[in-house]
Amino acid sequence: MDILIIICSSGSMAIILVNDYTSYTFHRTISNLLGVTVLLFWVRFFSYLRGSRPIGAIIRMIIAIIVDIRYFLLLFLIGIFAFTQCFYVIQKYTDSDMTFPTEFADTYEVILGQFNPSAYGTT
Repeated sequence: MDILIIICSSGSMAIILVNDYTSYTFHRTISNLLGVTVLLFWVRFFSYLRGSRPIGAIIRMIIAIIVDIRYFLLLFLIGIFAFTQCFYVIQKYTDSDMTFPTEFADTYEVILGQFNPSAYGTT
């Protein structure tokens, strides 16, 4: 994990030194790389907290919960993809600018409960 943090941070510094600062793709690449670096840093920070007696028990419990929930998350992701594909096929011929990633985002929002029936018109 430490080597990934070093690679991401040194890679982002190398990109900053080599590329120009005005390109949109440059800013997007740096943002993505630094986002991964920050995430890896915090994961590593929490793994260091496992050594503390009061916080270590909580961290170990969270890790056990994540390990136990992985099969549910896999089935949940398969269900999201199934409904995304279903909605994409249904709306493909009615909405020309609909892409699969936007349909995936819409399906995920519907599953979270952000459903707006007025956006679909009346039938």
